[in-house]
Amino acid sequence: SWRWRCGVPLVMPEHLPVLPCAVRPACRQVWSMARLHELQLANAFDDGGAVHGPGGAADRRRQLCALLGLGRCSGAQLLIALNRFFDEETVMAALAQLAAA
Repeated sequence: SWRWRCGVPLVMPEHLPVLPCAVRPACRQVWSMARLHELQLANAFDDGGAVHGPGGAADRRRQLCALLGLGRCSGAQLLIALNRFFDEETVMAALAQLAAA
């Protein structure tokens, strides 16, 4: 009864009581793609000045995902996961830890 969409598991309604309380409604929008661009976690599609390789958005995203216990994901998948599973304080603490490293 598990289904997957964009790398994020979805469940059937009969399984909702067993989900962890950290799961939030899909309509919650704390994070936006523009904010991920500002934090250098995603590149704009037409961003000619984007940094690729070490220190680029993909590298920072990989490091953040490792700190949060997520697998590799694209900017869009990260956006979905952040809005669905994480509060802002947790993500900002992980970003601070990433900046300190």
